[in-house]
Amino acid sequence: MTKTKELARPGPVGGKRDENRKLRRAELEKGALALFLVQGVEGTTIDDIVDRTGAAKGSFYRYYKDKRDLVDALIEPVRAGLLEAFTNAEATIARAETQPALLEAYLGLALGTSGVLFEHRQLALLYLQESRAPGVGARKPLSDMSNTISEAALRLTLTARKRGLLRPIDPRVTSLAVLGATERLLFETFRDEGFSEPLKVAEALITMVMDGLRASSGDGEL
Repeated sequence: MTKTKELARPGPVGGKRDENRKLRRAELEKGALALFLVQGVEGTTIDDIVDRTGAAKGSFYRYYKDKRDLVDALIEPVRAGLLEAFTNAEATIARAETQPALLEAYLGLALGTSGVLFEHRQLALLYLQESRAPGVGARKPLSDMSNTISEAALRLTLTARKRGLLRPIDPRVTSLAVLGATERLLFETFRDEGFSEPLKVAEALITMVMDGLRASSGDGEL
C-alpha cells in the first residue's frame, strides 16, 4: 500500500492540530468518493476534488502524493476488512471435516464480508464499479484489490479441495464463477437496493453453489 504523506504536526497526536488534519483528509476523501461514483476515478481530476471540498490544491498535496495515493488510502478500510474475513474463512476451512462445517465456513465468510461492505457501502460500490476496468493510473489500487480478493477466493477453494470437500473441478473456474456472481449481486443490491435482505441473498447463493460443488463418493478428476 502506498503511504500518504503526513502533515508535520507540532502538536501532540490527538491534539487540536492533529484532529484538524484528520478532518481535512476526511473531507477530501468524502468529496473525492462522491465524484468518483458519478464521474469515475479517471474522469475526476484533483482540481475537481479541491473545488468540491473548497480546499487549496496545495493542501491536497500535503496529504497525498497524487490521485492514486488518495484512492489507495480511501479503500484501505474495505481492503483490510475483506482480507481479514477471507483469512478467517481459510483457517476455518482448513479445520473442516464435513460438508456442514464447510457450508458454515462459507456462510461465516458471507457474514464477515457483508458486514464490511455494508459498513462502507459507498466504497464497496466504488470497488464494484471500477475494479474490472484497466488497472492503470489512479485505478490501480482497485485493480490490485480485485486481484488480491481473487487469489484469496482461489486459496479457499484449494483448501476445501485438499480437505476432500469439493468436487474436483478446476478451482480457478469455481472460485472465479462464485466471486463473479457474488459481486454482481452486491453491485445490484448497492446500486438499486433491489433486495430487501442482502445477507439472505448471499446465503442462498452459497447454498446453491455448495449443492453443486460438494464432493460425493465416486467423484473423479475432471
